[in-house]
Amino acid sequence: MTDARFPEDPEALLNEIWRRLEAGVASASHAFHTAALATADGGGPDARTVVLRRAEPGLRRICCHTDLRSRKVEQLGRQSAAAWIFYDPEERVQLRARGPVTLHADDDLAQAQWEASQPGSRRCYLSAGGPGSALDAPGSGLPESLLDRRPSEAESAPGRVHFAVLACDLTELDWLALDSRGHRRARFRWDDGAWQHAWITP
Repeated sequence: MTDARFPEDPEALLNEIWRRLEAGVASASHAFHTAALATADGGGPDARTVVLRRAEPGLRRICCHTDLRSRKVEQLGRQSAAAWIFYDPEERVQLRARGPVTLHADDDLAQAQWEASQPGSRRCYLSAGGPGSALDAPGSGLPESLLDRRPSEAESAPGRVHFAVLACDLTELDWLALDSRGHRRARFRWDDGAWQHAWITP
């Protein structure tokens, strides 16, 4: 059956996957703009929603931002592999992706991503405590002076010390197109310098 979401040519399907990832970076309204990022440690699996900030097909790389004080940074320091899940409810397509993650905090990539971000997006890095730290009452942990407004460029600068980029070099992609007539699924694995594909049962 013909399905534009699922080209039968493997190269065309791989291009479609990366096209959607790049669209997720470019537009906050795209379904792939956010994803579930799963990590693991001795306590078991852990997942959270992140914003896709970079997609580079030539490097097999996707990136998100993080607070250096977050638990996922600690987890990735022990187990670098991570898994991502993207889902488009309108198109009814799911992408699962996996690969090792590298932390970038004091290099050109981190600085470029920091400079490309808006002061409003940087505000979350200005909290006194890191993500998951205890509070006496419900709240954001942000300075009181910034509760009802975005920081200026200068006010956002102190957050840079807490900012980092998580760069995942993908080694596996799993694409699923849902259909009442029968779902369709494909897997790509990076092996010997190239993507190897297989059609698999949904």
